[in-house]
Amino acid sequence: MLLASLALLVLAPVLGGLLTFERIYSFTSIRYFALPVLAAEILFLAVAFQAGHSPARAFARLSVAHKSAWAVWFLSALAAGIWVAPVPSYALLHLMITVAHALVALAIWDTLKNTTGKNDNDLVLAMICGIALFAVATWAVLFAFRNDPDFDWLRVGFGVSHVRHLSYFGVLAAGAGFGFAAYRQQGVVWFVAMAGIAVGSALSLWSGSRAGVIATLVSAVVALALAEGGQRIRAFIRMATGFLAGVLLSLIWIPPHSMWGIPRILGVVQKGGATIGEVASNRDLLWLEAIRLFRDQPLIGYGEGQFRFLNRAGWPANHPHDVVLQFLVQWGLVGTLAMIVVAWHAIPHSIRRWQKPLPRSLPALCALVAVGAEGIVDGPLFYAYPTLAVGILLVVLGNSDAGPRPKAPGVRP
Repeated sequence: MLLASLALLVLAPVLGGLLTFERIYSFTSIRYFALPVLAAEILFLAVAFQAGHSPARAFARLSVAHKSAWAVWFLSALAAGIWVAPVPSYALLHLMITVAHALVALAIWDTLKNTTGKNDNDLVLAMICGIALFAVATWAVLFAFRNDPDFDWLRVGFGVSHVRHLSYFGVLAAGAGFGFAAYRQQGVVWFVAMAGIAVGSALSLWSGSRAGVIATLVSAVVALALAEGGQRIRAFIRMATGFLAGVLLSLIWIPPHSMWGIPRILGVVQKGGATIGEVASNRDLLWLEAIRLFRDQPLIGYGEGQFRFLNRAGWPANHPHDVVLQFLVQWGLVGTLAMIVVAWHAIPHSIRRWQKPLPRSLPALCALVAVGAEGIVDGPLFYAYPTLAVGILLVVLGNSDAGPRPKAPGVRP
């Protein structure tokens, strides 16, 4: 089961890209509902049941409050999808995908609880490897079409529906890498951590995402702040080296479109803006629209994936480009508060562990910080793989034990 968990994290993103790629982009349900990733999750759950690692057993371990929160969230989201959603079929399909993410996370949690040894960070390392594989495959496919006049460089189509979405993968890998860099890592772990920082930073920079780059740097600051004082200089050197490598990687080749790469980021920053709309690329219109929708339906929302059918802001969007507003529109206050209670299961354990030596859960925490920071002005948690990754990171955060820091070479105990 542990090998199946690792394989899911390594293979899901690149399979999602390969199986949804279109040379000439068109809107397809296979990409919108992330069907390759969903199929990988269903296969994983089949393996889990066969191996006796049941999400139901993991669910039984939860407190009454957490079980009740799960039930409240599901029933309210189901009610919104059936009775309120303008397109119920889309709402219910999105809900089932979210349920699949939750079942995978519970199955992995049950696996970790029944596995000897410290395997939680193996999942984070596998996530970094999967994203690195996805990055290489994306770069190779796009480079192969560099002279194709019909290729859609804005929407791309390799597992994503917009160039900016590549940063959703990047911030996860870079954030986890920064968390590992706060330790005195050696060998394979050190190499994977540095690769995560470099490849993750490169993906965000390459995609031209200001939000992705800022979120990456926020996670680096958190990792550095939580590193033990005597190790901060070394940690900073490791982090800076990895990020610089990411800058250089992103400059190897920039696709022939003005929305890509560091030149796009620098151009937007240099241009500046006098209004919130200019600075936020008109996201403020979506935020105001989401607030209006929430006020009209504050309790249970409109169901998942419905913002695109309700949005009257003047430009199309699948989500309001803010994760809190996204949750309030799709789940309302009832579902959003219930999901906060569900996610909170990981937090008390982690808070207690911060009083011990640097905890093993730091890479998971930094990856969550990165994707959360980007979620303030974007929508990574509308899409399948980032949402799946967040669920697994919460499991790691709640499961990891604080352990002694790895020893540096030549240091006697």
